[in-house]
Amino acid sequence: RIPDKVFLDVNLSSPTVHIPVLNLGSAVISLGKMSLQTPEPCLLNAMGLELEFSNTVLRVEHPDGGTFDVMQPLPVNLSLKQRETPDAVTVDVNIITHRILIAVS
Repeated sequence: RIPDKVFLDVNLSSPTVHIPVLNLGSAVISLGKMSLQTPEPCLLNAMGLELEFSNTVLRVEHPDGGTFDVMQPLPVNLSLKQRETPDAVTVDVNIITHRILIAVS
């Protein structure tokens, strides 16, 4: 039996990956935290989802202990609303990002 409504609230943390470079240090990459949820219990033919990434990291670490943030943590929010009728299926997608700062030297 398929339920009438669905409610999701999932929170995941991405692993942090360290990529060593001989005599130069390492690169650190992480997607940070991901949150996936429905704002409220939704019918399957009228679903809304909210997806958020926070604390993303792209950093270079030098062997002497210094660090250089290539990209500062970038929060990304994505909302999706889907509605289904006998005549059509509509999907609205909104993507919100805050200021992106990428440094190169």
